[in-house]
Amino acid sequence: MADGIAVAAPAAPPVTSRTRRWAGRLPGIALAVAVVVAAGFFIAARDGRDKEAVEVPKGAASSSVVEFAADKWEASKLVVAPVFYEPWRDRVWRPGRVARDDDRVAHVYPPAEGIVAESPVRLGQSVRAGDVLAVLDCRDLALTKLDWLKAKGALAAERDQAARVTLTMGNAKRLLDLIDARKSVPEIEAALADKPVGEYRQLLLTAYAKSNQLKALAVAQKANGVGVSEANVRKTDSEVEAASAAFTSLVEDVRFQSVQQVRSAGVKLREAELAHDTAKTKLLLYGVPAGDIEALDPVAEGAKAGHLRVRAPFDGVVVEKHAVLSERVGPTVQMFTVADPSKVWVQADIYESDLPLLRGLKVGSPLVVRSTLAGLPETRVEILSTGEEIAKATRALTITAQAANPDRALRPGMFVEVAFDAGDSAVTLQVLSTAVFRAEGEAFVFVNSGDGEFRKAVVTPGRAAGDRVEVLKGLAAGDAVAMSGGFVLKSELFKDQMVGE
Repeated sequence: MADGIAVAAPAAPPVTSRTRRWAGRLPGIALAVAVVVAAGFFIAARDGRDKEAVEVPKGAASSSVVEFAADKWEASKLVVAPVFYEPWRDRVWRPGRVARDDDRVAHVYPPAEGIVAESPVRLGQSVRAGDVLAVLDCRDLALTKLDWLKAKGALAAERDQAARVTLTMGNAKRLLDLIDARKSVPEIEAALADKPVGEYRQLLLTAYAKSNQLKALAVAQKANGVGVSEANVRKTDSEVEAASAAFTSLVEDVRFQSVQQVRSAGVKLREAELAHDTAKTKLLLYGVPAGDIEALDPVAEGAKAGHLRVRAPFDGVVVEKHAVLSERVGPTVQMFTVADPSKVWVQADIYESDLPLLRGLKVGSPLVVRSTLAGLPETRVEILSTGEEIAKATRALTITAQAANPDRALRPGMFVEVAFDAGDSAVTLQVLSTAVFRAEGEAFVFVNSGDGEFRKAVVTPGRAAGDRVEVLKGLAAGDAVAMSGGFVLKSELFKDQMVGE
């Protein structure tokens, strides 16, 4: 109160609707803030605990040496070997294909016209050399067999005749030798009693005896000298001369005829042999086995004499068959195709950009092929041809290699990959790819320091090819490295870290 006047207290501000709304929300906001703060403390505490759990103790991973006793290597499949110090070998794979070996594919045609009577083989069947593929009814074969039979008989007759002529003429020559030796007729008869001489025996002995008789008569007349006129002596001398001349002429004729008869018999024998051999050759051309020809009897065979057998030329598989029963075929009709699958060709088209891959390759050089689709492992083949010309259409050079295919894993038409050497002659350090590990952005291997001690060696890898990795830095020639099974060493090296994780 001032100067007796009472002063009233100031009035409270009026409560609006907005104030009332905020006043009602304050407890909820406070509760939310408290929850957030509590959650933050909880997360921070847990993060601290997690961090503490995964943090690697200082120096745990920094150690680069692992102790691993040698008696544990085999159980852990740990293999230690020196690094490779040799030229870099790399392969470049190019597409290729398998084809039949053209040298072992036969397109079988019949040697003569005929009608297909039998065809015992089926498509895809394996056959041996000489197996019957088909049987034809062939009229020409039957006639050839008959010609051969006739020639065979004629040859036998000519051989007998030639043998007889040779024997007879030989005895005639023996007769002439006895005559030249001035043997008597009884002595000559005794020497040639059981030997054939033919008509020359009578002719020669008669002339020889007559000549001897006349000579003896002339000698007797001249020796007597009485009662024999000069005319008779001259007549006897004339008869002696005539008989001697006739005998000499006969001897010369026999000598000539004996040679001529032997020669003529030889000519006829050779003609018979030629006819026989010609018929036999025709049978061979028809495919009749040489061992069966002598036993042929076309008369006994009858209708079967014309059966012409078409045979497989070598071991293989029937890959084509065009023989239809009762169909007429001839030398221009292909009946079968037989292929030998034990050897195939592998061909690859090499484009101009890849021609450097062929440097150093020649006939006989080895190549490697594979087929991952067909499950074919790497197989060694041998080059037959490196190609001569680049095809205008494809601008590629075709190389051909021959592959042994005993199990028939390589099928004609199959696609394969062909490996070409793309390495160089420079010597480099190399390890197996299983020897290299990577962690925290670095590559390393384990080098055996001896006594079961392995040292982690950081390396700089270079090229990789197949199961090899080139090492540019970090190793030296002669270092012994864990080539495989080194994961156990890595586990030991980072054991603490791995347990924490």
